[in-house]
Amino acid sequence: MTARRKESVDPLLAGFGLLALWIAIELLYSSGWLRIDAILRTAERQRLNQARLTRVAPKLITMLEAMPAASRRVWFAPYTTFPETGVIESRSRLGIYDTFLTFPRSGISSNYGAINLSAADSLFAQASSQGLIAEAHLAQSLGYRLFALDLGGISQPRAAAQLCRRSEGCRISGDAYALFPLDAGRTGWIAQLKNQERNIPLLPQISAAPRWGGLVGQPNQWWPSTSADLPPGDGRLRLRARPLWNLELYRYPLAGLPAATRRLLNPQGLKVRALLGPGLSEVDLCLSTATARAAGKPCQVVTLQTQNPAIDISRWIEPGTLTAIEVTLLLGRDGQPTTMERLMPPSDRPNEPSPFTLEIQPPPPSPQR
Repeated sequence: MTARRKESVDPLLAGFGLLALWIAIELLYSSGWLRIDAILRTAERQRLNQARLTRVAPKLITMLEAMPAASRRVWFAPYTTFPETGVIESRSRLGIYDTFLTFPRSGISSNYGAINLSAADSLFAQASSQGLIAEAHLAQSLGYRLFALDLGGISQPRAAAQLCRRSEGCRISGDAYALFPLDAGRTGWIAQLKNQERNIPLLPQISAAPRWGGLVGQPNQWWPSTSADLPPGDGRLRLRARPLWNLELYRYPLAGLPAATRRLLNPQGLKVRALLGPGLSEVDLCLSTATARAAGKPCQVVTLQTQNPAIDISRWIEPGTLTAIEVTLLLGRDGQPTTMERLMPPSDRPNEPSPFTLEIQPPPPSPQR
C-alpha cells in the first residue's frame, strides 16, 4: 500500500517542480538576467555614444574651476527640485545627486538646490514646465552667466550637441553637459531649443506639489498635473482637487520678490477660475483665508452648476496666506446629493476623480525691450 502511494505522489511532485522551474525561467527572462550579453552590448553602445558626444572633453567641474568665481553663475537644466524625487531622469547620471559633482569647492552660484515649494522653486518649476526656452530666458533675466544643459536629460541630445558646436562660446563637457553662454550677444541658441523637451516634461509639477503663478497646492490634496492640464502656449495650468472635503492653497506675496521674478509670480494679475467636476450638477465651495477667519468673517460661498460651471475666484485668494476651500455640497447628475466615494472620474483619468478644478492663468509677461 505504501509503495503504491509513493509511486502516485512522485509524478505530482515532479510536475510541481517543472512548473516552478518554468516560472523561474520566465521571471529571469523578463527581468533581463538571461540576456546579459545584450545588456552589455547596449551599455557599451551608450558609453560609445556619450564618448562621441563629449569627444573626451574635460568634465564640467574642470571647466568651471578654470573660470573666475564671479563667472560661475550656472543654471542647470532641465531644472531639478531639491530634495529630488528619486527618479533618475538623465541617461548620463548614475545617481540623483550627481549634479553636486560639478560644483567647484571654491564656490558656485546655481539654481540647483531650491527647496521644494519655496518661491524660487515655484518660479523655476513653472518655467521648466513651459520648456527649455522658458528656462533659458528666466536664467538670463535672473543674471545667470552660463546654461548647463544636461544632454542625458533631454529628448534629442545629438541635436543639442550639434547646436552647441555651432554656437559661439558653447562647450561640451566630458560628463555630457552642453555649457551655453548667457551673456548678451551670444544667446541666439535659445530660440533653437524649440524642438527639445526634458525626458519627463512635467517632472517639477509631480515632484512635490503642483505650483503655478505664485499658487502652491497643499501636498497630497491635488492631483499631479500632466500635459493634458497644460494647454500649449497659453500659460495656464489646471489644478484638479482630489476627492476631499477640505483643501488648502497658498499664494505667494509680491513683496520681496525680484522684479524678474514678478513676471511669473505676480499675484496682482493672477486669474483663478473654479470649474465644475465631471458628472456633477452642482458643487458648493466655501472659501476662507486665514485673515478672514481671524476676523471672524464668514466664508465666501461659490456655487458651480451645470448652467454656470466656471466662476472667477481670484479676488478671494489673498496673497501671503493660506486659503481654505471646503466642499459643502455635492449633487450628482440626477440632482441628488452624492459622496466623494461615488465621484465620476474624467474620461482621460479613470483613477483620478475630482469634485472641481482650479484653472490658473498668470498675467502675460511684460514685453521685453
